Amino acid sequence: MLLLFAALLPESASADVFVVNTTSDAADFNTADPFCDSDGGTLGEQCTLRAALMQAGTPPGQDEITLPAGDYPLTLGELEADSDVIVNGAGAGTTTIRQTLAGRVFLVEAPSGKLDLRGATVRDGVLAAPGAGIY
Repeated sequence: MLLLFAALLPESASADVFVVNTTSDAADFNTADPFCDSDGGTLGEQCTLRAALMQAGTPPGQDEITLPAGDYPLTLGELEADSDVIVNGAGAGTTTIRQTLAGRVFLVEAPSGKLDLRGATVRDGVLAAPGAGIY
């Protein structure tokens, strides 16, 4: 009886955990695969914060990104969060995400985007558009 009940429950969405291992700013090499890898030509995954955000949301569910201590300069523009994602930094002041171009740091895309940013400092966003740090 218990097995029958469990079979009738809706399947919960699985979530992914991405561990960023480089402070560089690069897009995901292949968003059609499930890997966070900004460089398809180098052995192993080079997981940037941008690549992890691009992979988040596939499959649906709240994904988590682990962001180690370091300085993460954005050289490709703002980061987009268009799914439900938690970014866990190593601590404010030890993990810094900063804009190097004119513009905001994060754009949270409505209605599906949800960003829970923990243990990280966001800085150097330019108020040329609403939300210099996070909009």
